[in-house]
Amino acid sequence: LLAAACGKKEPSTTSEVAVIDVRQIIQQSPVIASINKRLAAEIQPMQTAIQTKQNTLQQEATALSNPDLTEEDMLTLKLKLLEGKKALITEAGALRQQSELKQTEALADIYNKLDTSIATFNQTRNRQFKLILKQAYVLYANEDLNITTNIQNDFDTKYAS
Repeated sequence: LLAAACGKKEPSTTSEVAVIDVRQIIQQSPVIASINKRLAAEIQPMQTAIQTKQNTLQQEATALSNPDLTEEDMLTLKLKLLEGKKALITEAGALRQQSELKQTEALADIYNKLDTSIATFNQTRNRQFKLILKQAYVLYANEDLNITTNIQNDFDTKYAS
């Protein structure tokens, strides 16, 4: 009754099946938002450095339009720009790989923690649910089978930083 009065829905107590909308948890969880913010902060200095190098190359490229450049100076400048672009592409690729790796590791950690939250939630209910499905794989489920809010609350409480 208290949960109903507060607008929080408790899962059906008669069902052995439950459904979780993992996508909703990932989109709404402040814990996950904090993780994403931390990842962005880690990557930002490297992105800024690459952007600075790109701006420098663009400024140096404007010198190619200088009519006073000798052919030798023009070739030297073109070679320098080409080498700079090559280095920039290499750095950007490394940053992308590093960023993807960090995101993959963070997502794996999030899924492990969600699995723990789901198991804990079910244990506190004496293993009431024999089957818990991800919403993405379910065409239709009655709303009283949805335990997403319960899992998200547990996850956010347990893993808040």
